[in-house]
Amino acid sequence: MQGVTCRHCDFSAANLADADLGGAELTGATFTGASLVEASLASAILHGADFTNADLRGTTMTGLFKANRVTFDGANFEGSALTNSWLIASSFAGTNLERLAADDVSFKESVFRGARFGGSSFTDCFFDMVDLRGETVDDVTFDSTRLAWADARGASFRRSEFWGGMPMQNLLAQGADFREAVFEEANFALAHLEGADFTGAFIGNSIFKGAYVNNTVFIDCTGISLRSFEGSIGTPIGLLWPQG
Repeated sequence: MQGVTCRHCDFSAANLADADLGGAELTGATFTGASLVEASLASAILHGADFTNADLRGTTMTGLFKANRVTFDGANFEGSALTNSWLIASSFAGTNLERLAADDVSFKESVFRGARFGGSSFTDCFFDMVDLRGETVDDVTFDSTRLAWADARGASFRRSEFWGGMPMQNLLAQGADFREAVFEEANFALAHLEGADFTGAFIGNSIFKGAYVNNTVFIDCTGISLRSFEGSIGTPIGLLWPQG
């Protein structure tokens, strides 16, 4: 099936384990409930495809540069690898992303409502303008990944790690939970962090210029420098804030 053209085809509940769909034209195709375990979708065209409740464990997903607005609701990516792809404005509602290893993937403007992230890693990825409101993103590793303009209000990132000087400008993270997280030179410029909790976090040379930090909790943080907060707005909790 490699390179096949099958626009809007219906593969619902099909057993496509080990199938080679590399380079296939699958715009608008339906894979609801299908098994694609150990299959290959390398370089396939997936615009508008529907993988609701599909089993994608071990599926080769790389070179997906024509894969906007794909639906992965309830799909299972557990332990899989996702590389060199653009999954822009896609839906991952209720998706199992546990132990997923993503490298050089754009999730720009995507939605992750109810997704499970435990133990996953994202390297050189783009989460610009994604919807993570109220989600649990604990114990996740982010490396050189963008979270700028994302909506993470009320989300939990407990014990997650943010390496490589991550751009997090204009992040909406009011009331978010960053307890015991690790940040290496993260850039929170202009981010809304009101009421967020960074208790016990490591904040190594991170930047909060112009960030809104009123009632943001920084109790027992390490690697923190008051210089990092020059130009921030509001009064945080747990810092020896300069007077005058």
